[in-house]
Amino acid sequence: MIYDGKNWQTKYYQIQEKTLAFTSMNSKIIIIRTDPSSYLQPSRVFIDGKRPEPYKGTGKLWNAYILVLDGKTHNLLVYFEESQPKAPLIGIFAPLPEHEIEGKQEINVPELPGFKIAGIKLRIILSEEKPLYSILSADFFVLNASKVTIMGEKFVAYDLISPSKNITISPGYIHATYTPLYYSEAKKGSEIVLPPYDFRLAYVNYPSKITFRSGMNQTNIIYGNPPRPLLVSFTQGKVSFEFQRHRVEIFVSVKNACETGKISYAFMLPPDTLKIRDNIYDFGENTTLTIRFYYQGIAVLDYKVYTPPSSLLVESPFYGLEIKAVDSSGIPIPRANYTLYSSGKIVKSGFLVNGTEYICPLPEGEYYIVLSIGDKVIGKTRHILDSTKTINLVTNTTTVTVKILRKGVGEPLETFNVVLKNTKFSFKTNAKDGKAVLHGIPFGVYTVEIYLDGLKIYSRENVEITPGESDLKFVLPIYKTKVKVTGFFGQPVEGLEVKVESPMLTLKTVTNENGLADLGYLPAGEYTVSIESFGTLSFSLEHDTYKLVETDIIGKYNGFYIKGSYMVFLVIVVVFLVFLMFLRRRKKRSSKKDGGVVEV
Repeated sequence: MIYDGKNWQTKYYQIQEKTLAFTSMNSKIIIIRTDPSSYLQPSRVFIDGKRPEPYKGTGKLWNAYILVLDGKTHNLLVYFEESQPKAPLIGIFAPLPEHEIEGKQEINVPELPGFKIAGIKLRIILSEEKPLYSILSADFFVLNASKVTIMGEKFVAYDLISPSKNITISPGYIHATYTPLYYSEAKKGSEIVLPPYDFRLAYVNYPSKITFRSGMNQTNIIYGNPPRPLLVSFTQGKVSFEFQRHRVEIFVSVKNACETGKISYAFMLPPDTLKIRDNIYDFGENTTLTIRFYYQGIAVLDYKVYTPPSSLLVESPFYGLEIKAVDSSGIPIPRANYTLYSSGKIVKSGFLVNGTEYICPLPEGEYYIVLSIGDKVIGKTRHILDSTKTINLVTNTTTVTVKILRKGVGEPLETFNVVLKNTKFSFKTNAKDGKAVLHGIPFGVYTVEIYLDGLKIYSRENVEITPGESDLKFVLPIYKTKVKVTGFFGQPVEGLEVKVESPMLTLKTVTNENGLADLGYLPAGEYTVSIESFGTLSFSLEHDTYKLVETDIIGKYNGFYIKGSYMVFLVIVVVFLVFLMFLRRRKKRSSKKDGGVVEV
């Protein structure tokens, strides 16, 4: 509540993380009030970074803090603390005797059966120049303050109330006493009865109109005589008030970054609340409104309004948070886990897809985002979410490029496979156009392995990946190898299986129409080439190699190769058969000649 010197007006603020900061302009009196049914009360206030001056009728009460200002612009910072919910009307009294305070003393209010602890009443005399905050550990309300002058020295006598269970008073005072205070909650909501103790006050904290009935001094002790809260003294053993029910019209909007159709809500109202018509309710003593929001039918958030205004608009308190994670090169990381924390608890976890994830719905508040690969944290940040936002996070990763140059040639190897691994990670990729690229690699020490067609041809340990050392280049003895197979007449032989063997590998291929078998790139070493059953060739690979293998293949018929040796044998057989036929014909001629007419 704010008083500008003419009128009282009410403003509503949402408290975040038990802290409220706002700017006051043209204000003479400010009352920071929370509902007695809430679990929060203002505990400490700073005006332009300084503690407020203690004036009569100002300071800290139960669920309220009263401030006097000069009508100028000021920045206020308010801290809140947890408190026990109370009834709107409580009676405060002091059933125990007053105690003297000596030196530094910690005062604790003892438990009293049947009553609840309200706080501590203090009487303190100290020099006018000595600030109260310098000797008291907790904030207070000033019931009275009287200035006196003794032998030219100015003193102030204070009557204070501290709504705390304990307080420490430090040396610096002239004289001090304390009295424990207790309270009793009103019966039937608006009436309270107290025995005739010397010190009795009635405290009323309610958001709607309050009407005096009987049994009290009708002068509000609180500075400026605000409409609420009220702090008045007893004149009889019983006091009563009349509370006007607090009527609220509630509007809820569910438009936000998530799909609207997936969000619904329900009102959770105190038992004594009356429904007038749709969205209009009359609250009784307890004015706490809870709006329960659901996402896809699952309750995800209770939104509490402890003292709703007469017309309340609540926008769906959900926002979307987009995470975009890149490596030190500015390229989205292909893989990572994310964990979203709030108030020390995990809100959500999952995986980034191409460095991106959109999380919705999330309530307003403070969040911590942790990105990891395996058990290694690669990035983290803190973020206050008050609208749908995108977070760009540069992680402790980089893009690694690997190039292979052929020894003695300087030519880049076009295709190969790379594995980058250590005890925690293993990353692999294929090279394209002579370069293998791996994104999102955490900084650290790795072993690099190079593979050709599944064969490991190179390994190097203790390769350190840093933001400045992420381009890797290796010069390896890898050479082109081709084998040409010719036949009996020097013609190329097509479709013949060629097998290359070494202690490290076995590779098979087939000759093309030119009789060539392209074995691709092979690491330096000793090899044997087998041409099916047509011959073998052994050689040492130390440079790009072209080998010629000559066979006696003449041709191919019905899937079978015809060798030159077969033709030689066939020629021999034919010649032999011809020779036999020649001999047979010659014998027949000889027989005819000998078988003619014989003259006797």
